[in-house]
Amino acid sequence: MAIRNTHSSMWNEGVHFTLLLAGAVFALFLKVALGSETFFFRDFAALGYPYAVYLHDSLWGGELPLWNPFSHAGVPFMAQMGVWYPPALLASLLPIPWAVNFFELLHLIWGGTGVYCLCRQWDVEKFAAQAAGLAFVFNGVTLSCLVWGNYIASLAWMPWVVITVKMACQYGRQYTVLAAVFSALQVLTGTPEITLVFWIGLIALLAGAVFKREMKPTKVVLRVGLVVAIASALTMVQMLPFLDLLVHSQREIAGRESAAWAMPGWGWANLFVPLFHTYHSPQGQWFQYGQEFLVSYYLGISAIVLAAFGLLIRPERKFLTIGGLTLLCWILALGNDGVLFGWLNKVFPLISIARFPVKYAIPTAFFLPLLMAWGISGIQPTDWRSNRKLVFIGMSALCLVALFVLIAKLYPFPYDDWPATAANAALRSGLMLLTVGGVWLATKLPAGKYKLGLQLLVLAVFPLDAFTHNEQQAPTLPTASLTRNLWQLSDKPLPPALGQGRIMISPEAERLLTYSPIKNFALDLTGKRLAEWYNLNLLDQIPKVNGAITLRPSHFDFIERQLYYTKQTFGQPLLDFLSIAWISSSNNPTEWEWRATALPLVTAGQRPIFATADQSWQAMKGNDFVPLNVVYLPEQAAKMITVTNQTECTVTGLKFKRNQVSFTTETTAPSMVVLSQTYYHHWKANVSGNCTPLFQANLAFQALEVPAGQHEVILTYSDPNFKIGAIISGVTLFGCLWFGVRRKREVLPPFRPQRGPT
Repeated sequence: MAIRNTHSSMWNEGVHFTLLLAGAVFALFLKVALGSETFFFRDFAALGYPYAVYLHDSLWGGELPLWNPFSHAGVPFMAQMGVWYPPALLASLLPIPWAVNFFELLHLIWGGTGVYCLCRQWDVEKFAAQAAGLAFVFNGVTLSCLVWGNYIASLAWMPWVVITVKMACQYGRQYTVLAAVFSALQVLTGTPEITLVFWIGLIALLAGAVFKREMKPTKVVLRVGLVVAIASALTMVQMLPFLDLLVHSQREIAGRESAAWAMPGWGWANLFVPLFHTYHSPQGQWFQYGQEFLVSYYLGISAIVLAAFGLLIRPERKFLTIGGLTLLCWILALGNDGVLFGWLNKVFPLISIARFPVKYAIPTAFFLPLLMAWGISGIQPTDWRSNRKLVFIGMSALCLVALFVLIAKLYPFPYDDWPATAANAALRSGLMLLTVGGVWLATKLPAGKYKLGLQLLVLAVFPLDAFTHNEQQAPTLPTASLTRNLWQLSDKPLPPALGQGRIMISPEAERLLTYSPIKNFALDLTGKRLAEWYNLNLLDQIPKVNGAITLRPSHFDFIERQLYYTKQTFGQPLLDFLSIAWISSSNNPTEWEWRATALPLVTAGQRPIFATADQSWQAMKGNDFVPLNVVYLPEQAAKMITVTNQTECTVTGLKFKRNQVSFTTETTAPSMVVLSQTYYHHWKANVSGNCTPLFQANLAFQALEVPAGQHEVILTYSDPNFKIGAIISGVTLFGCLWFGVRRKREVLPPFRPQRGPT
C-alpha cells in the first residue's frame, strides 16, 4: 500500500505541474498550437520543415525515401541523423506544418515535466521543482532551439533518461528496458554532441553515487551496460546507415569548420548582460559577433544566483557534479578561446564532426535549472548566515552586470547599441531581484493563498525574462506562409519535374539570400520561397543542384564548393551536364532564366577518358568540355570497360523515382551511359536482369556500360546497412515489448524512494 500511495502522490503532483506548464506553453503559443500560425525562423522553415515535407510526401506516396533526388543532385536521406526519430515519423503522417509545430510544444511540456519529476525524485522541495521545470522551458537556449526540433527533443529526454537509468541501477526490471528505450529515443533525435556531453554527466553522477556507497558498483556497471547495449541495438536502423554515410561525407575530422561559431572569448558576459557586444539584425534579433548559431544562451541571472547559492551552502556531491558539467559546457562552448576544446580536438578528433562549439552551451538549459532548484530548496529565512551569503551572491551578480555595461560603454564594438544594452541589463537585474526576493519571501509566509499567489508571481517571471531579453527568438507567421507549390502557383512557367532537369541558384543570388537585409519576416520568407533557397525546393518538389542536407557525399560536395564558395570560373558546359534548365538571376534571386542548352539527366554514347580527379575537374570546368562526347572516369576503371570510342546510343522511357531510375537503351555497339546524379556506393545497376558495375563518372556522378542491342536498365538505391540495422532494431524492439507485457502485472518499486539513494 505504501508503494501505491507514493506512486499516487507523485502522479498527482506530476499531473498538476504538467497542467500548469501546458497552460503556460499553449497560452504563449496558442495560435501555433491551434495551427493558424507556424514557427519558421531560420532553419525551421528552410531546413527542418522541408525534411518533414519530403518524408510526408514519400510515406503517403508509398515509398520509403532512402534517397533524396531533389537536393545536391541526389543525396542519401534516411541515413541522415534524426530522420528515424519516432515522433518525427509520426508527425510526418499527420497534417503539416501543424503536427511539426505541435510536437515541438509537446516536447517542451514533456521536458519541463521531466525536470520537475527529477527534482522531486532528488527530494527537492515542490515549489523549487516547479521553478526548475519552468526555467528549463523558458530561457534563451530553449527558445533559440525552437528553430531546430531535434535539439528541443534531445533536451526533453534528458531528465527522463536520468530518472530511468537511476531506477534501473537501483531496481532493474522494467526500468532497465524503459531506460534503454528513453536513451534510444534521445540518440535518435540526432544531436550527437549534446548526447555525448549528457552521458558524460550521467556517468559522473552514477560514479558519485557508487563512491558514496549508495549503489553497488557491479550493479551499476552491469545495468548501465545493459541499458547502453539495448539502446544501441534499438538505434541500429539509424546508426549503421549514418556511420557509413559519415565516412563518405564532406564532414571533416578536425577540419576547418570545427571551431566556427564558437562563443566569443568574452561570451560569458552575455550570461549576465544578454546584449553585451551584440548587433541588431534587420529582422529584430540581437546576435553576437562571430556567433550566429544560437540567438541567445542566456539562462537568467536569477538562475545563476540561486544555483551558486545552493552550491555554496549545500555542496552535495551530485549537484557539485552538475555544477562542474555546467562549467565544462560553457568552457567547451568557447571553442579555441577556451583552450580545452582545442586540446580535446587534437586528442579526440571525432568531436569535430559536430560543428559549432557553441552547441555545447545547449545542455546548460538542463543542468542550471537543477542547480537553481537546489538553491531554492536551501533558503532558510531564519538563518542569517545563509541570508548574508544569498545577498552577497546577488550583489556580486549585480556588480558584474554593472561592470559589463560599463565595459560596453567604454569599449564599444562597431554596431553596439549601448542604451539598449543598459536598459536591457537594468530590466534583467530588476527581474532577478524580483525572483530571488520573491522566493525568499515565499519561504517566510505560511501556507495559504498569499504564499501561493507570490509563488505563481515568481514562476511567471521565468517566461517574462525569457521572452524580453532578446527580441523575436521564436517568431511565428500565418501557416499560409508555408503553402506548398509556390512556384507552380506563381506566374512563372512550370519548373522541371523529377527526371526532367534541375534548377540552380546562382552564386550571386546565394550570397544575397544568405545575408538578406529584408526586415519583414513574411516578405523575407516569401522571397526565399520564390528563390527556392536552402531546402525550400522540397516544398515545391523541384530538383535542385545544391541544398542544405547535413551530410552529402564528399565528391559532390567538392563540386558544390567549387560552384559556390570559390572564385574560380566555370564554363556553361558544366551547367549543361548538370541538367540546369533554370538559373536564378544574379541581381534578383526570385527571377529565373531559362537555359535551353541543358542536357537530359541521362545521356549516352560518350568516349571514356581515364583521368585523376584533378585532371577531370580541370577539364570539366572549362568551356571546351563537351559532356555529350566524353566522360571522365577514374583510372582504375580502365580494366573494367571495353568501350574506347564515341558511339551512337539512344535513351528512351526514362522514369525517375525516389529510390530508382529506369530507362531503355538501344545501340549497335557497347556504349557508355552517363547520369548527372550523385554517385554513391549503394546504387546498383541492372541491365536486362544482369548486375552491371556502376562507376563514379565526371568526378561525382554515375556511369555504366551497356552492351549492344536494346536493354532495360534499372538503377536501384539499396542500403544493406539499413536492412541489417532494421533487423537488429526490430528484433530488439520486439524483445522489449515482450518483456514489458510479461512483466506488466508486477508492482514496480516506488518512483521516489522515501529516503533512498540519491
